[in-house]
Amino acid sequence: MKLNELMMKAASGYPDAQLLVYWDAEAGSPRDNSNGGDTLARFVVLEVAETFDPEATDEAQLAQAMSVLERAVEDLQGVIEQLAGGIPEHALPAHVVGQEHLRCTICGDIVAVEDLRDHLGDHNPNAEGLDWEDIRNVFRIAQDEGPPDGPIGVIVEDRTKGDSGRLSCPRCGTEGRIAQIDRIPGYARICGLYADGTIEWSGETEVDWNMQRPEHNPPQYICLSCSEVFTAEKLGVRV
Repeated sequence: MKLNELMMKAASGYPDAQLLVYWDAEAGSPRDNSNGGDTLARFVVLEVAETFDPEATDEAQLAQAMSVLERAVEDLQGVIEQLAGGIPEHALPAHVVGQEHLRCTICGDIVAVEDLRDHLGDHNPNAEGLDWEDIRNVFRIAQDEGPPDGPIGVIVEDRTKGDSGRLSCPRCGTEGRIAQIDRIPGYARICGLYADGTIEWSGETEVDWNMQRPEHNPPQYICLSCSEVFTAEKLGVRV
């Protein structure tokens, strides 16, 4: 279908067909209208027009328009939830959605979901400026067995061999912030293909945790506090 047809179809579903205030039907393109007064309508017009593929089938054109607007709805929902004071549900991994408490991987404390940012602030003064994706990576599901012997991710010996201790960074001395450097495949989803052959990315990446492997052989380790990289020998880790 023509872009004009698609825009008319979209306008019929918008209050008072306000999209047409920002659409020039004669030119078949968006138009500026400083007196329009509806910036959301303008946004919809621009998103639909900029992602329109004249060579695609009618079904593909409709699917593309719906896809770009659905992503916008998700973004807006995240803003609404953030303004409401809670962590956006879509910012949590699927297996922790619905959990009321998570465990901090730094200190082992169990923390209410709504307090994640404040708690992380006790460990990182820059927590206030972190994205939810960065924050969520510091927490995992709180199990029923109580606090762990040490921070999650600390390199420890087999527990059948006796108690394990926290591992400190040889450079900065911080405990519980050593991690093995791994490689994890990620699959970036493609939303569509433009006429010039360039890809439109969906913005979503699926991580294949089953394929997690050490990045180096033998493995190397990094301090998450000072970013210093160490060999297993330097840390006293048996590999």
